[in-house]
Amino acid sequence: MSNLVQFEWPQTTIKASSYLKGRIGWHGLKASEFTDHGPYLITGTDFRNGRIEWSTCYHVTEQRFQEGRYIHIRDGDLLITKDGTIGKVAYVTACPTKAVLNSGIFLIRCSDGSYEHRFLYHLLQSHLFAIFLRLHLAGSTINHLYQNVFERFDFPIPDIRVQRRFADILDLIDGEIRQTEELIAKYQQIKAGLMHDLLTRGVTSDGHLRPSRVHAPHLYNESSLGWIPKTWQLSSCAAEFVVDSGITLGPHRRANNTPHPYLRVANVFRDSIVLDDVAQLEAFPGEIENTALKTFDLLVVEGHANRQEIGRCAMVLNDAEGMLFQNHLFRLRAIRCDPRYSLLWLNSFHAQHYWELNCATSSGLNTINRRALSGMQIGVPPPDEQQLIVSASLAYREDEAANATHLAKLRQQKHGLMHDLLTGHVRIQVEESEVA
Repeated sequence: MSNLVQFEWPQTTIKASSYLKGRIGWHGLKASEFTDHGPYLITGTDFRNGRIEWSTCYHVTEQRFQEGRYIHIRDGDLLITKDGTIGKVAYVTACPTKAVLNSGIFLIRCSDGSYEHRFLYHLLQSHLFAIFLRLHLAGSTINHLYQNVFERFDFPIPDIRVQRRFADILDLIDGEIRQTEELIAKYQQIKAGLMHDLLTRGVTSDGHLRPSRVHAPHLYNESSLGWIPKTWQLSSCAAEFVVDSGITLGPHRRANNTPHPYLRVANVFRDSIVLDDVAQLEAFPGEIENTALKTFDLLVVEGHANRQEIGRCAMVLNDAEGMLFQNHLFRLRAIRCDPRYSLLWLNSFHAQHYWELNCATSSGLNTINRRALSGMQIGVPPPDEQQLIVSASLAYREDEAANATHLAKLRQQKHGLMHDLLTGHVRIQVEESEVA
């Protein structure tokens, strides 16, 4: 590792410098023993952006807490997951008076004063630790970080003043990353509320939300979808779209047919189509003619292990025009309804509720069929109102996209800066007056 860090920095290992402990057994602890109050029990699912989300922790009895004296947690401790998703790191802050670890997590404390916990916290998210995990877990069939393996992790330990400066620099970026993530979460909540209002109340000609039924009951009619504006029609996918299935794969395909790019379920997300990994299909001429996608086509996912992902929908844009699509996707080509408005509806709470009622489950996979999709009801506003609803939703989507782009840049900036700091491409300057 010496060629990966500033050559003058000394090295140490987790074993030589740290108190490293994980839970040894639970003596028959059952989920029924979890309590509403009492000592906090930290699990890997409570790690949030490098901190512990205390509000999601389980609680255990005082007796269970005392069984784990060697892993009682305090402020400033480092935690790292060793099972499942290996290598998630948390720096403990705002720790309750009593907190203990579940299995699947290591507690790390410096035992010889050689490093600051904040410094190691950032190192464990760096390329150094990523390389270590790749080298030591490659080929393993068990997704677990063993203590005797982790103890061998060697890392640089510059002067404590340099470590503090290193941590201060990266803490600033982390703070901005957390603020951006919180802003994105806030926008998502606002957007969810806005979409509910747009698809139940609609908007008036001046672009404002229509008064609610509580305040203006005369503006609404009751329908099988609930109360909808009187100016809306109740329609269905069968009436608003041409619904088609995609190409079925199989051994009948021969290499002498024309290779053609086609989209799979893995390419279709909610509101977006990802073209980073587009497969090639040996397609027959008739298949190309019948299943080639056009701009503004909608693709709907037929099935998924997670019910929340059934029916997720995305719109085909210019970059995917002409591609084919597989049989686990449905294509909806608009006849009357604005496809942009339709996209909002097909990804809405209305659609999700419909899928949960009408999907079939087999072998762990939840699926919808063409008949169920065709029968989905849609509340259809007049064309002008459809456009106003789309415009209102786009404003929030643009802000959301801008925040997501900013977040990606911050993460890239942190990754690059950490690499530069560790390799010496950027020198860490400390004042002579600083006390080690």
